[in-house]
Amino acid sequence: MFGTWLRWWLAKVALAVLFPLLLLLAAEVVLRVRGYGIEPSWTVSETRDGKTFWRDNPDIGRLWFVPGQARSPVPFRAEDTTNTLRVVVLGESAAMGDPVPAFGLARQLEVILAHRYPDHEVEVINAAMTAIDSSVIVTIARDIARLKPDAVVVYMGNNEVVGPFGPVPDHQFMPSLEARYARLVLWLRSLRLGQFLRAAWYDATETSAPTWRGLVQFADRVVGNETPVLDAIHRRYAENLDAIIDSIRRAGAEPVLATMASRPFWAPFGGSNHVDGAQALALYRQSLDALAAGDRAAAVAVSMQSRDRDPLRFRADGEMNRVVRAAEDRARVVDVEANMNALPVDPAMLFWDHVHLTPQGVYEVARWCAEALDPALATRGFVARSAIPPSDLVLSQLVYTVWDELNTTSIMHQRLLRAPFTLIADHIDVASNITARFRVLRNSVDLRRVEDARAQLIRAVEDDPSDETHAARLARIHEEFEQWPEALGVAGMLQQQWPHVRAYQHLYGRHLVRGGRVPDGLRHLEQGEIPGTSRPRQLARIEAAAILADLGRVAEALELLDRVINENASYAKAWYNRGIIYSRLGQLDAATRDFQQALAAEPDMAEAYNNLGVIALKLNQLDDAERHFRQAVGQHPLHASALRNLALVLAKKGDQAGVDEIHAQLAVCDPDWTPALRAHSNPGRKTP
Repeated sequence: MFGTWLRWWLAKVALAVLFPLLLLLAAEVVLRVRGYGIEPSWTVSETRDGKTFWRDNPDIGRLWFVPGQARSPVPFRAEDTTNTLRVVVLGESAAMGDPVPAFGLARQLEVILAHRYPDHEVEVINAAMTAIDSSVIVTIARDIARLKPDAVVVYMGNNEVVGPFGPVPDHQFMPSLEARYARLVLWLRSLRLGQFLRAAWYDATETSAPTWRGLVQFADRVVGNETPVLDAIHRRYAENLDAIIDSIRRAGAEPVLATMASRPFWAPFGGSNHVDGAQALALYRQSLDALAAGDRAAAVAVSMQSRDRDPLRFRADGEMNRVVRAAEDRARVVDVEANMNALPVDPAMLFWDHVHLTPQGVYEVARWCAEALDPALATRGFVARSAIPPSDLVLSQLVYTVWDELNTTSIMHQRLLRAPFTLIADHIDVASNITARFRVLRNSVDLRRVEDARAQLIRAVEDDPSDETHAARLARIHEEFEQWPEALGVAGMLQQQWPHVRAYQHLYGRHLVRGGRVPDGLRHLEQGEIPGTSRPRQLARIEAAAILADLGRVAEALELLDRVINENASYAKAWYNRGIIYSRLGQLDAATRDFQQALAAEPDMAEAYNNLGVIALKLNQLDDAERHFRQAVGQHPLHASALRNLALVLAKKGDQAGVDEIHAQLAVCDPDWTPALRAHSNPGRKTP
């Protein structure tokens, strides 16, 4: 009797458990057979000209980020069977080479190794990516066996708090900080059924899907120095590093681990309203005192203590670097932190900001990694034939021109004027220095030097058409010269050679629209966005409308923007761009309405406040104009256009003291500012 009951009970349990599992399995199989979803691997296979290659998977970021924030890898294509000396670089944005990967660690290391090992073809694959963390890098490391690397360089640690698996402010679920949790989440997202359910969720909540806003979106991830959260983060980092080393070893490659460098004498991001922030700030000031007293070694040591106390952890801390050093029994370790801190040069020569390296800083890391690779490569039959080349030769071979320096400085100038950099104690000094640097470059780069840069890039593309980084930069420099047919030709070549690369689809689409082929341009612009929701279609229309408006094709531009707004009113950029068009047409009431709608969708859009102020100024409504310009400055304290406009309003109101205060700020942030502009601020608005 008992045996019969037990069998009956077990049958019910089996039915209750197995039947749902079978349904889920069937759903997974059906979705796979129908080709639904994303291939959950960093590399995908490709056949070209009868050869098999592995290349980057442009969709992989959709498994790690929400729509609107997904990233795509740096493009690469590696032949499946080769005798090439191949190295892979793993890490986050600093390893990738942000802000310009064309001159990042992988590229410079490749040039150095090619000089060192002239008897072999050399290939360094950039498998680093912005905004990821060690949990994601574990999944990338598992895929690199397909690439048959000889060595893998790992340079990671800055995103353990601000990455996709960082702590949730105020209501942290501690188990979510365990390495096993991230691996379970990523495994579930790799399933087609998991992707289907996730897509359905974001389709239902698309109006509130966040867009990428940089580090500022993590400004609420405050982690104290003496907290269980920080201990869990360090523990997870160590476990992930072990897993990465294991994957590299299983791939038959030699792991080379690098400690993470942080810029010395960089003020903490966390303010004095947090106990750790106050301590970090005190240590930072103590480091400056030691530096002024001539004790650089002590100053650097105290500066690193300040970094480790900073409650806004946008930098790898000392504990993570100790974890890397402790792995020297399992991998070769390059102590980049110690080496960088020992260099007797101005940190501004090596770092753009708190962690991202200038081309010279990248070169230093690349040469140290090359030195560490020598013994490992020697065991594989690779014999170094020459010394490490100097930095000017490396950068020259990468066709790094003064035009590139100017553009990179421009990118960093815009970045450093905004939050979260506005949080640091000496932000005015940081802003003044990057503005002065940008101003000097702009004054020194004349037409002849830009033409010379263009000629160098043309030769580089002719010599090596397979190097897409040269071609992409050539397309941009053609744009600056308004050589639209030439830019379209280069963009078309890139799109044909690298059809999976979204940036090149986007570039080609822009030029097709400019050339009058709007439907084709919209299609390529849409292909240039991360798919998964209606966002690509809407963003393509917004981009095309901006181009058409610049060309004077206002009716077509308005039609596209109307379609976006009618389908989804949450796109602040659509409202904003339509407001710009109405403002140009003199339809100020319509423009005012659209700028207000843009602010309803994106309340911190300083540009919308600025344009509301411009409209009020045109109507001679000085009080309203001042209010709007101050709102713009409230969102973006060093918004040069808003500051200029505010100075003009204050001058009209006779507030000379206010004008002087504003111009002191413009001297800090505006590369075009000169004393001659003090009484001539321009209320006009540049084309968006």
